[in-house]
Amino acid sequence: MFALIQGLDSVDTAVFEEAAKANEAAGVFANVKLTSESRMSMITLFGFEPEDLPAFVALTPENMNIYISDVKPADQTVTTINKFVSDVTSGAMKPKLLSAPVPSSNDGVVKEVVAT
Repeated sequence: MFALIQGLDSVDTAVFEEAAKANEAAGVFANVKLTSESRMSMITLFGFEPEDLPAFVALTPENMNIYISDVKPADQTVTTINKFVSDVTSGAMKPKLLSAPVPSSNDGVVKEVVAT
């Protein structure tokens, strides 16, 4: 699933609609407009900070990997979306790892393991 996740500010969706038509075989495209109530659950699911929204993301259902486009939604073009879709479906892009931050000190008896 490829999703445009909008915060409380809306983003023009014409480019996303055009790209969705061009990439319909790659998966489902969704435009998710968050309300105040749904905002925190979506932020938690994708590991976002509130300032990360809006965002263009992919979620692969077979392994629940999350991919986040480096290009902000307002700057997206059909070409950048096509590249993002291609990179996700071909395996060229690495998924986002949800993890705690790297600890500043990790030399105690118990070690904290985090993803980087």
